[in-house]
Amino acid sequence: MTTTADKTQNDSVPAASPSTAKPARSTFEVSLRWVGALTAVISLGMGAFSAIKLISDVRDRARNIEELSATASEQQQNGDFAAAWSSLEQALAKAAEGGQLAKLAGHLDRTQGHLRIAQENLAMMWLRKARLSNGETFTQFTAKFMPVLTRGLLGAAGTRKADLLAHLGWSVFLKGRESGETSDAQRYYERALRIDPGNPFAHAHLGHLILWQRGSLATARDHFTAGLATDRERAYVRTVQLAALSNLHVDDAEAEFVRVVNDMRKGNEPVEERARNELYSWYYFALTRRDGLQRITTVVPAIEQIATIEALLRTPWLDAGKVDVRDASIATLYEYAGQRDEALAQWRTVRARLPKDAAGSLVDLTNAAIKRLSRPNAKSSGT
Repeated sequence: MTTTADKTQNDSVPAASPSTAKPARSTFEVSLRWVGALTAVISLGMGAFSAIKLISDVRDRARNIEELSATASEQQQNGDFAAAWSSLEQALAKAAEGGQLAKLAGHLDRTQGHLRIAQENLAMMWLRKARLSNGETFTQFTAKFMPVLTRGLLGAAGTRKADLLAHLGWSVFLKGRESGETSDAQRYYERALRIDPGNPFAHAHLGHLILWQRGSLATARDHFTAGLATDRERAYVRTVQLAALSNLHVDDAEAEFVRVVNDMRKGNEPVEERARNELYSWYYFALTRRDGLQRITTVVPAIEQIATIEALLRTPWLDAGKVDVRDASIATLYEYAGQRDEALAQWRTVRARLPKDAAGSLVDLTNAAIKRLSRPNAKSSGT
């Protein structure tokens, strides 16, 4: 017999086992879950926004750096070195803003590396030109370059390192001109040549230093010759060589200057206007000194000198007075070459340009030469 209690027990829902029972969720718990999900979505959105902004900032910075770098290159080509230096400094500052990850990784950001090389190249070029602003001293001029070049040595090797050392030595020399102590530059040049024995900058600067210190002309010539041998930076080596010879103001340097310019003419090398003016000055002083031109002919044959004068000094920028000196030099050289007729014709051309009542050493030289060469079978004796 089934009792009411039994029936009630049989009709009830069986109790769930502990393994399948699911506790009821409260409204508060559900709300927390929705808040968490919403927070995750918002955080993801904020992260994406930050990433997009970061990428945008990186691109803007890279574009800005590229523009500054291109501007610096153009300014450097136009000879505006100060503006180019400023542009590169701005570019380096921009690159440093985005270089933190590279620094943490233990290496310099690649963009910064390229910019530093560009800055070192500009420093070396600016030093070679040695252009001072108004009132600037060599100490002030070199101050901005020496730290940059010294920094560049740390990662440099071979020819690059030798170039940097040669320019560091040039900085030391220029700075030393004000104190009178230039010998410290030599150790930089010699260190550069130990690394790169044919380095044109080191040879040119060392040859210049030797002549600046009134050293051996032959030793200096050897360095200039070695600097020219590689054909790298040939024009610069010539510029330094001619400048060094111009500073000496002695007879041997005068003849050497003419020899170098003559070699340049024969080799179709460009000769700057400054060197042409210096060449004219050499001839002006040699012409007015006894046996001045004859001394040069022992180094450079008279006919070759005439060819050099014709090639380099027959130019529109010579005024009338300089033209007379030029042609008188040519006349004298013709006479030393034994070409009396050519010499006499040249002297008469000079005399025809001079005022009849003119006086002075050139007039005396001209009249004496015409008288001497007009005599039949006269021996050519020069001035």
